[in-house]
Amino acid sequence: MSTPETPQDFSRANSSPNQPDLFGSSTALRHYAAVVRRRWRWIAAGLVLGMVGGLISTVIATSTAPKSSYFKATNTIVEADGSGTANLSQVAFLLQSAEVQGQIATAMNLPVETLRGLIAAQDQSNVSAIDVTAISTDPQFAVTLADTSAKILMDSWSTDSKRRAAESSDAVIARIDELAAKRDELESQIARNPSQATLLRAELDSVINQYRLAREQFQSIAVSDQTVAAFTVFQPAIAVQINGRAFAIRYDANLNSRGSISATQSVPKLTFSETDLTVVSGSSRAVRILIGGLVGLILGIATAFVLEVWDDRIRRRDGLEAVTGLPVIVEVPVFTRAERQELSVIALDAPRSRTAELYRTVRTSILFAIEAESLAALANSDSPDSPRNDRTPVILVTSPSPGEGKTTTTANVASVFAAAGTRTLIVDCDYRKPSIGKYLAPIPDLEHPTNPQPTRVENLWFIPAPRTSASPAIVIEELGRVIDSWRDDFDIVFLDTPPMLTTNDATDLLASADLTMLVIRSGQTRTVAAERVSGLLARFGAPVIGTIFNGCSAADMEGYYGYYGAGYYGSGYYGSGYYGSGYYGSGYYSSGEGQPAQTGQPAQLGQRVRPTPVAPMDAPQTPTSTNGSAEGDAQS
Repeated sequence: MSTPETPQDFSRANSSPNQPDLFGSSTALRHYAAVVRRRWRWIAAGLVLGMVGGLISTVIATSTAPKSSYFKATNTIVEADGSGTANLSQVAFLLQSAEVQGQIATAMNLPVETLRGLIAAQDQSNVSAIDVTAISTDPQFAVTLADTSAKILMDSWSTDSKRRAAESSDAVIARIDELAAKRDELESQIARNPSQATLLRAELDSVINQYRLAREQFQSIAVSDQTVAAFTVFQPAIAVQINGRAFAIRYDANLNSRGSISATQSVPKLTFSETDLTVVSGSSRAVRILIGGLVGLILGIATAFVLEVWDDRIRRRDGLEAVTGLPVIVEVPVFTRAERQELSVIALDAPRSRTAELYRTVRTSILFAIEAESLAALANSDSPDSPRNDRTPVILVTSPSPGEGKTTTTANVASVFAAAGTRTLIVDCDYRKPSIGKYLAPIPDLEHPTNPQPTRVENLWFIPAPRTSASPAIVIEELGRVIDSWRDDFDIVFLDTPPMLTTNDATDLLASADLTMLVIRSGQTRTVAAERVSGLLARFGAPVIGTIFNGCSAADMEGYYGYYGAGYYGSGYYGSGYYGSGYYGSGYYSSGEGQPAQTGQPAQLGQRVRPTPVAPMDAPQTPTSTNGSAEGDAQS
């Protein structure tokens, strides 16, 4: 038997199995997204470790950094009666006056030059308060300076308010006396000169009005003098440690404040070392954690991609084709946990599901491969009129290692054939670890264990693995006789064999099979194992239909299976690919040579109707069993 050489066209020999096509940006992006989804734990671990590292570095930096020698102290004063009548901005500005700073310097017994840039007042209008802040390299000095400045500011405001009230009162009294004297003078003129009484009386009325207004002003000043806004200390000063940068900023702000006496005099400029500028605030901690998290995230992503490069497990279709040189028939998505636990046959239990449709795609591929084998054998025969080999095709299903979905694939593909009316037989060749019977629920025949047993799937029979302690060679020989004796009673036979790299059983059974189908699991099968299996199959000349790629994630499947549109059936594998304009498009199949027999004819035992790639019947007939009569009708 021979296989078409065109499956090798699917191999990307010059590409790495798990590397994206850098020339296809969308494919590369999907690959990168799949790597992130697959390795997200490493990325999350890097992010967490980076944030923890940032927090630890903050603690270490805080503990090892030299202690700052800069402090600030703030004394908060408020209006005693809370009336809000005082002009807070004017009160705060008073602290920058030379007179107040001179009083502070006298109270502190210091030259006034030493206070320049060290004190400032800031009004807080929303709470009717004033913050008097002092900075220094000595915490106690800063507290004393702030408290003293606040006290002198309060006293100065009170004294200044009283002085201004007294000055206003004296000015109003002098005005009242002046108007009273002028009133008396006008009254005497009216008495001496009655002829001008009208004009003088009008002037007298004006003076009397001014006199009345002056009296009202005097009364107002008297009342305001009694209610001069007084301040009291709300919170005494407390020294707070600051860094050199904060000290320098506040120092420069104090020097440049409007009204500061230092603004008009020469003041030595302060300099700060790098250690003075060390940030120890809470915002620095957040920044360090953020930077640590960012670095950890980058390292986590880098680690994820490094692991992806080192990981030789096959995850992508192109990688599998590059390693094995075989076309991927379908990519079967991961089964749900319920489907795995229930041992369900998806093609039977959920025939309209996406996975069932994929198994029907496998059926189509097998039918084409069977026809290709038949046509190739006919083409290689000595005579064009040679009889066609009508023996039932035997499909061997194997995998490199256990747990790759070989048994599940066999059960589902066989069920698809049976659902199409094809009399199907499954032979369990894994006598060391038989398991396919759990999917099929066969009716056991204890008297004749090697006879085909009906299963819960219509048109599907099952021969269990032999229970014997004989040597593997004897068991394989017996399996070969069983396969050969029963194959012609069915339309197609599937062999569920052990993994090829675990035992030699599958290799020994290659002689009993017409075609081989390889099952690979995404994320489990390693490159070396896939290469060894494909090498073994090539060495023994086994015709391989292709590979079934199990357990594929949505990100790695690259959207091959669109709903009959531009996906798998549109312009994909069967559209313009291998079976479209390739071997079977313009080759034997389109030329009309060796057309398969028409379907719909009943098949008796010993009379074969080969399965053909046509649509299944809507209502397959149920086989019956009688002695020496036909077991049922078969339709391919």
